[in-house]
Amino acid sequence: MRRAPLVALNPARHAPGCAACLIEVDHLDDVDGARRLGNPRELDAVADGLARAVERYLRRPSANANRSYAFGRRWSQAFAEALDITDFPNDVFVVIPDASSPTVPRQIRKSDLDKLMIAWDAMMKGKGLALEGTVDHQRACRALIRGGLSDSPMFRDLFQELATDDAHPVTLHVRSKQPEIFVDAFQYDVTRPPASRAGQAGHHTIDLHDFDQLPHVSGNPRNYMYLKHQVLVHALREARQGVLGNGYLPSHFRAIDDENVFRQEQGQIGLKDYAQPTPVGTDYQWDFTHSGAVALTETWHMSGNDIVSIDYSP
Repeated sequence: MRRAPLVALNPARHAPGCAACLIEVDHLDDVDGARRLGNPRELDAVADGLARAVERYLRRPSANANRSYAFGRRWSQAFAEALDITDFPNDVFVVIPDASSPTVPRQIRKSDLDKLMIAWDAMMKGKGLALEGTVDHQRACRALIRGGLSDSPMFRDLFQELATDDAHPVTLHVRSKQPEIFVDAFQYDVTRPPASRAGQAGHHTIDLHDFDQLPHVSGNPRNYMYLKHQVLVHALREARQGVLGNGYLPSHFRAIDDENVFRQEQGQIGLKDYAQPTPVGTDYQWDFTHSGAVALTETWHMSGNDIVSIDYSP
């Protein structure tokens, strides 16, 4: 405790006619209070309430009376505009205090949820990660991303890495039944002069039709759900590495590394190597190894660029 002629309550320290009051909004020596005071959304609510009260009292609301701020964290300024969290998976997370550790994939700390919402808002505003396509295709892609965010902390980290880096923007072209696209494709940014591309991409295309085929042809819904988001992990990482200056193969290999991290996180047996898949006639065969031996073989039976069925062995 400190005792002193505090400025807030000492009229001698104020200009003539200035009114002042000291407001205690929470307690730092309380665990929940400290958590709330460290949360930009909580501080936003406090600052907004105080500012509105003062404005109402003075009866001279400013032009921007709808938003007021009294804090300055590096990333909290994103709340200066209303967040666009259209289609955001609000209702799937189990929110836990920041002092706790998640024990299941859907548990998320309150501060991490706030950051995830900021990242989603950035995507909706086309900053670090922009979705390009029809309104329906963008909505379907958001649903695909939403599923990954719900079930995978690793996917959440990757999504935030892309969406919040507007210095290296990635455009995800969302299509359906795109003839030359098999699930996803690493692309160059055709708007840049060829001499300046230097192997960079920053653009990536996914074919929603191929993603939609997976639940209809896989015999195991658990496998296809993981597979859909595993493929999306690959697409996002590949695009991310491209815009950072990597050529196709380094980007592709890094994407496979991320797929394997995702598989392990999701409890799947077997890892994918850089040589996958193996063409077998018109089909594609994926071998997933464990301790040097093939633990699972997945065969995609194809008709052109469309997946017809998927077999697993064993």
